[in-house]
Amino acid sequence: MRAARAVMAVVGLVGCVACAGQSSQPQATATLQLTTREVVMDIVVLDAKGHSVHGLSASDFRVVEDGAPQTIRNVSEHRAMTAEEVDQVSPVRLPPNTFTNFVRPGNTNSVNVIVIDALDTPLVAQMYLRQQLIGFMKTVPPGNLFAIFQMDVSGMHLVQGFTSDPVELLKAVESKRDSVIMRPPMVYRKERKELLNEGLREMGRYLAGVPGRKNLIWFAGEVPRAVFGLSGNPFPDAVDYDMQSAQAANAISLSRVAMYPIDDRGLEMRWHPFNQMELERIANATGGKAFFNTNGLKEALTQITETGSNYYTIAYAPTNTEWHAHHRDVEIAVPGRPDVKLLYRHRYYARKEGKAQRVADQRQAKRETADASDDDAVVEGEMALMDEPSSKEDFATSMLLGQMPAGELLFSVSVSPTKGVMKLGKNDPLPQGSLLRADFQRKPFRQDELLFVIDPNRVHFELQSDGRYNAELEIVTVLYDNQGQVLNSISTVRQISFDAETYGKVLRHELTVSSRQMVDVPEKVNAFFRFGVYDTASERIGTMEVPVDNVRPGVTGQGLQTP
Repeated sequence: MRAARAVMAVVGLVGCVACAGQSSQPQATATLQLTTREVVMDIVVLDAKGHSVHGLSASDFRVVEDGAPQTIRNVSEHRAMTAEEVDQVSPVRLPPNTFTNFVRPGNTNSVNVIVIDALDTPLVAQMYLRQQLIGFMKTVPPGNLFAIFQMDVSGMHLVQGFTSDPVELLKAVESKRDSVIMRPPMVYRKERKELLNEGLREMGRYLAGVPGRKNLIWFAGEVPRAVFGLSGNPFPDAVDYDMQSAQAANAISLSRVAMYPIDDRGLEMRWHPFNQMELERIANATGGKAFFNTNGLKEALTQITETGSNYYTIAYAPTNTEWHAHHRDVEIAVPGRPDVKLLYRHRYYARKEGKAQRVADQRQAKRETADASDDDAVVEGEMALMDEPSSKEDFATSMLLGQMPAGELLFSVSVSPTKGVMKLGKNDPLPQGSLLRADFQRKPFRQDELLFVIDPNRVHFELQSDGRYNAELEIVTVLYDNQGQVLNSISTVRQISFDAETYGKVLRHELTVSSRQMVDVPEKVNAFFRFGVYDTASERIGTMEVPVDNVRPGVTGQGLQTP
């Protein structure tokens, strides 16, 4: 779902390096240009035997939203890429001392994300899951890309970034990075839910920069109720509205993530009907499939990998043009094929982006809690509003050392270190604007010039009455030591105002959206850059982390043509 100017696409870095006349530019895949506010969703079509169905066109599908037939504007089919096709995808090649938060996993069709939820998995099940993962990685089909996360008492952790290398994947599941975790008895259900909400939000921002469908394979022994809040809850009359949950669910949905929850307790003597209902609810809310009461975890992984890589993408403009956070129920069918089964999102919320949507969410929560008959439910809903984390707070969290990179905004940073090293005398003033930590101010340091280049297709430009397009970006650089202590930081606000002609050139990548900073970097210190960009209107976030040692001394970053 996007506004009129939006593009739903897999974009190369920003086209930014190309604008500077650089030789290597990521090749963009097929772009779907939206001309109005539209709904775009992925659909997996399976026959009676569970195999993918190919060759369908727009005329084969029927879409009904809230009982009203919809006109399909576009249908595209995606098939699993072969190992050879993955190898042919051009890697991102950047000039020296240029870095990006764009994740190009190789397979631009679909990727697989494995989440090991140690918060809600018994110890015996954790050990069995490890054995099944090791067995699967030894036979994983070539060309399939996986990332591995673990959720534990300290939050969500990226164990292994996207790779199709079976050696790396096997090493990741065998390592101690995702070892069996003893669930502390003091981590209560509410705390686990908060950890999960925060972890899903971080993961959603990380996956936002990854092209294609994301098959999120979530191994858990128990799913906290209403973890998907407003956006994924199929019981709209129930008073379980949670602002934090709604934010997590929206981040996941907009990232084209289909969840495949798997009860990793296998075949137990005890029946867990309520938990199975939750597994199915989450799967239906995101277009995935739930697995439970099975010891064949390796077989489930194989099935998800095969069917999740073959899907269709449908785009339609809803006949209901009101976008006030109301839920919409969607029914999709293939009338000529009554034997097929469709996996897709059955519900979405007609949400705006950014601050305007936050206000609408708060009003919706108040209405729902006001209608509740349970006083405790009313109090819980009000507390959810009071405790709601702002996106600015999420940005601050995302800027901490070691956090997952966020890909809602794509950008690159070109670093140009000064040739010489500075050392100030006892009474010499610091360079203007420097916030270098006191214990390093009289030690040798260098000055690095930073050039940020931001993908304009993900920046929220507002058309003004005078015909200009305005946006506001906050650009932040934090320099950490290896203990996570801040050595230096700088924050600048980039006010952007383009006339129509310049705006057009920016969108065509003839000009760039950029910003410069200067930061003092201590010499001979194990340090890390944390770069971040925050769009104040859409509240989108982009972050990445770069070891200072990766910056080559004496190499000047490339200049760009900017408006």
